[in-house]
Amino acid sequence: EELSACAWGIAAAPAARRRIAAWLRARGVRATFPIPRDRARYHAACVFASNFVTVLLAEAGRLAGRDPALRRALALLAAAAVRRVLETGNPARALTGPAVRGDAATIRSHLRALAYDPVLREVYRHLSLRAVEVRGSVGKLGW
Repeated sequence: EELSACAWGIAAAPAARRRIAAWLRARGVRATFPIPRDRARYHAACVFASNFVTVLLAEAGRLAGRDPALRRALALLAAAAVRRVLETGNPARALTGPAVRGDAATIRSHLRALAYDPVLREVYRHLSLRAVEVRGSVGKLGW
């Protein structure tokens, strides 16, 4: 099942790529694509799309505490966000939250709550700025 849940990049000559794609389709894989020439950039994109999502969920769970129901709710929230991206085909249309609403007061309160961990606080700050860029929002948040 995990094999079919992923898109597969194939680095091969066109004829070999077609054979590999057919082999994968026979095993339930729905999406294959040729790996771009810039493999380092492609692999970095994969890390962002998979590993970093997992790291962010681990950090969210750490912030939430030990309650397993809350940790599960956070994972479901992340899954819903990914579904919205898949449904809309556009991360900007799927994005919500205080940064895209221009809610500087909430962001400042979050930054204060994260003061105990300067690295996590900076990650939050940088990702909030990126959220504004992704959404295409204009205006200053003022934090």
